[in-house]
Amino acid sequence: MNYRLIQRQVFSDLVLTTVLALVATSALLMLVGAMVEAARRGLDPLGIVLLMPYLIMPTLPYTIPACLLFACTVTFGQLSSSNEITAIKAGGINVMKVLWPAILLGAMFAGGGLYLVDQFIPRCNRSLTERIMADVQATLYAYLKQNGYINQPEFPYEIYVKSVRDDRLINVVIKQRKRGGGYGMVAQAAQATIEVERGEDGGEDVALIRLFDGVATTNAENSVHFKDRSERMPLPASFKDAKQKLQNLTFAGLEERAKERERKERELDAELAFDSHGWVSRGNLVGLGELVQVNRELAHREHRKARESRAEVHVRMAQSTAALPFVLLGCPISILFQRRDFLRTFFVCFLPIITVYYPAMILCFNVYKEGQGNAALLWLPSVLMAFLAIPFFRRVIRY
Repeated sequence: MNYRLIQRQVFSDLVLTTVLALVATSALLMLVGAMVEAARRGLDPLGIVLLMPYLIMPTLPYTIPACLLFACTVTFGQLSSSNEITAIKAGGINVMKVLWPAILLGAMFAGGGLYLVDQFIPRCNRSLTERIMADVQATLYAYLKQNGYINQPEFPYEIYVKSVRDDRLINVVIKQRKRGGGYGMVAQAAQATIEVERGEDGGEDVALIRLFDGVATTNAENSVHFKDRSERMPLPASFKDAKQKLQNLTFAGLEERAKERERKERELDAELAFDSHGWVSRGNLVGLGELVQVNRELAHREHRKARESRAEVHVRMAQSTAALPFVLLGCPISILFQRRDFLRTFFVCFLPIITVYYPAMILCFNVYKEGQGNAALLWLPSVLMAFLAIPFFRRVIRY
């Protein structure tokens, strides 16, 4: 029996099924992602259409392993249920020769996934951010027109509008939050405009809101009527340029960010050592205790962010190579089940992935980020999946 012909047939079936499943899954996730992003930022229909292509790539590290697992359950489930695996063994062919195309395809997807998560996906994320932020001013108007307000926990202002007409906000209320609670200023105006001022020399962009024909009440309950009043405020977090978000950085950028955080941590330690001498010489031990506590909190934050950047690298690598352990688990189980009902087989294979693999990945990420354990801990879920497949492989080879 010519096993190479069987290998080519298995390989082509796996590729075809994986591609079809990937297209269907990506299209569904792309539509859902576009609707969520449009609702969050208030995009118009044209903006949604332009946004869609950029939303596919970030989902690939999750969809490729799952679609390849689905292809394995379909292909090897059909081979097993039609007794072709039994015939192959009867012909003196080792069943591993039939499984090698799936293992090879899993290794190919794992290698390609490394390039995706290192270079291609960060570029797509940056392009997505740049496209959304290309006209922040128009995005702000669209968001207010759709939602009628901007009220985010980290944003020090609340903005409410009755309606938006062209470039005019109608019946505007702006509230400036105080850190301790309450409002430091409340302004009401008949109309207002928004203009985004670009930050100079790398500074942050700010929103300039001009209020017309209104009244402003300060913390001292003094009301001031005005014809034209301007308020400068930082952009809400969801409208800021997100080039420095972890998911927008390559492996080299993440390592550079981690080293920068570690450098800041060392600087904080050096400042503490220098300042402590002055506090001790003045005999102010109470002030020294407060200084040490604040410095430790700042240093811990920098240390945590450095480990978070390095954890991001290993998590991406583990997720991109997940196709291989998924294949190692799915192929023998599909053969042992001997069912044409591939959906049930897929569910049985996917159950340990959603109940063990991904929860373990999140747990290991959080443990490492908090400063405990080695980076190798982040590879534990993938190794666990591979070891879980060993007894199933032994049964397939023997029987």
